[in-house]
Amino acid sequence: MKEKDKVLISKAILYVSDVSYWGGKLIREYLRNLKNKDNSITIGAKPVELQSKIFDWIDSTDSDLSVFYKYYKIAEAERAKTIKLFKIPDKYKDELSKIIQGSNTIEYDPYSSGARDNPKIVYTEKKEDKIEIWFAIKSKKDTSATLDIDELNPAFMDTLLEQLKKNNPNAENITKVQVGYLFTTRIINILTIDVKNNNICVSTDQPKLTDPDNDELHNVNPEDRLLPFVAKAVEKLGIKESENFKNDIEKERRISRASIKNIKTTETKDCLILPYSFELLYETGDASERNIDKFFKLTIGTLKPLVAEFYNNNGTFIGFLKENETLDVERHGLLLKTIRSVPNVESIGQNFFIFLHNDDKELECARISCNMSTGHLRVMLEKGSNIHEKIYSRLDKIFP
Repeated sequence: MKEKDKVLISKAILYVSDVSYWGGKLIREYLRNLKNKDNSITIGAKPVELQSKIFDWIDSTDSDLSVFYKYYKIAEAERAKTIKLFKIPDKYKDELSKIIQGSNTIEYDPYSSGARDNPKIVYTEKKEDKIEIWFAIKSKKDTSATLDIDELNPAFMDTLLEQLKKNNPNAENITKVQVGYLFTTRIINILTIDVKNNNICVSTDQPKLTDPDNDELHNVNPEDRLLPFVAKAVEKLGIKESENFKNDIEKERRISRASIKNIKTTETKDCLILPYSFELLYETGDASERNIDKFFKLTIGTLKPLVAEFYNNNGTFIGFLKENETLDVERHGLLLKTIRSVPNVESIGQNFFIFLHNDDKELECARISCNMSTGHLRVMLEKGSNIHEKIYSRLDKIFP
């Protein structure tokens, strides 16, 4: 096994704090797949066992890593994302159609990455008048870790204490050592162009990131990376006036004060949408107010068992709120109704859950946060749920 393969496997399966870490569900699913070839593999292996055996297991059952790559792609698609949605300006429709028709399919590449100013295309998928293009960018993430004092060299601890006493001479002993550090990672930005439905979706991975080639771009928010990425992406696709394109689609936001009203409690046979947090604005000059009304006891952990039980008994989500009336917060939220009754109060943000089933008929949940003022959504899927296509299709219906 090549060293670059070991690094990729470690990021996905062993390094819990890495951006590329799969999470327990996807790891177990992968190990279950491998166990079909080697019954000695432990599906629920603990970290110590994984550290010592994972490379041997993969060598003997997935030596070409084809199954591993499949799951790595799922993990990259289902990381927490920040997205913006736009309509395609009329003057670009023909040009984008030609780009789609002339594009070649690119097989998924889990290794490569480019720079912020020159992102690397690592995957494309084309379906008639729609194309999804993945751009990989090398970035750095700022994080921290607490070290085990018992495992640190005593001489190092003495030196650390001496440095600490320069700030506080009364310091006696160190009880915790926390270190901030940067590590290099690969970020996936996705541009989806749907000419048939006149839609554009652009997404980036969730964490704040630092550009390794530009010290001034430190801990940049994901929503602030999206439009600059769009300009670089369409330039790579052949649109010469990429800055104009970026500015023109910004005028065609699909997330607005009008469309945010489409976020409401919804029951269908195959989908359940439950709002749980509302950001409301009352504008009156210097005394303008902003209020967040959050139903804090509504979590995936509390809701999912109830939703699963109802669906298993009824084969549909229709009627769930009739049986669980208090969860219909738009009808029964006392503070929410009171605030909304004030004239000229507007909704400027909303968080909601989407429940649906994956292709294996397992109930999954996505948590969506909508910010109207910046025109972006945060999409957080349960790791290993494999429902991203269904969720994005549902978002297209909410924000047409």
